[in-house]
Amino acid sequence: EAQIKMASFETGEKVFAFHNNILYEAKIVRMEFKLDPASKSRKPFYYIHYQGWKDRWDEWVDEDRIVKHDKGSITQKQQKEENNKLALKKKITKVSPKSKKRRPENGSEDNMIYQTIKFVDVKFEVEFPPPLKKKLIEDNNFITRHKYLVRLPRKPSVRGIIASYLSDLIEDAKKEEVKEVLDGLIDYFDRGLGIMLLYKFERQQYSEQLKRPSSKPPSEVYGAEHLLRLIAKLPVILGNTNVESESVQILNLVLGEFLQHLSQNVDTMFPSELYERPTSSYIRNSE
Repeated sequence: EAQIKMASFETGEKVFAFHNNILYEAKIVRMEFKLDPASKSRKPFYYIHYQGWKDRWDEWVDEDRIVKHDKGSITQKQQKEENNKLALKKKITKVSPKSKKRRPENGSEDNMIYQTIKFVDVKFEVEFPPPLKKKLIEDNNFITRHKYLVRLPRKPSVRGIIASYLSDLIEDAKKEEVKEVLDGLIDYFDRGLGIMLLYKFERQQYSEQLKRPSSKPPSEVYGAEHLLRLIAKLPVILGNTNVESESVQILNLVLGEFLQHLSQNVDTMFPSELYERPTSSYIRNSE
């Protein structure tokens, strides 16, 4: 008969839980005794909710994954958060787009969107909700096939979208972590837009923006469609760098929630009058 290991935690207790070697504040929702094949004994398993995260991240864990919510654990958590902040800064800001890579040849731009969506779903574990996949494909068609341009400046802008999202988050330890990731995303967007986020047909428009006396950073001029292009490319970009698994997991969590937010507000992020037909001279000069 299988032995039973006594439970060290109880339902409703606040704890710290390890997720990919990172400590998160959590609460035990319920507890059950289950058979552990390795030890052939019945041991307690806990269904936990991560504080500040949506219910879809709730999961079953054993006692090896949770620790008491006491002073010692808090000190350990603070140390890991400091290490994690350094990793977060490295993963985006260190990957600087220094060199201009060759742009896709004619005819290959159509494939780029489908490839990056598939790459995100599989490699990076951040799933693009169907409405956002649809917007990526529509954006590609409007620009590369129908020769339209995004109306600039965009409202809301990339910076405005992220600022609004952060203002709606619950005030807790997670908010600073989310802000760290999204601030890095803004920084990378500003530095990488002209190098890797524009289709050939958009480059003249971008050059005209740069010549304006009151030129603003791209994150204050461009909007959600170009931001989606960056997120779709992140797995390929970060795949060429030494990104720690802990940082990848945080990116998955943060960007997964952020993409859900964009999807739920798709009508606001992508207004009906988003694209415009450029002048005939613009079209001639871009060919």
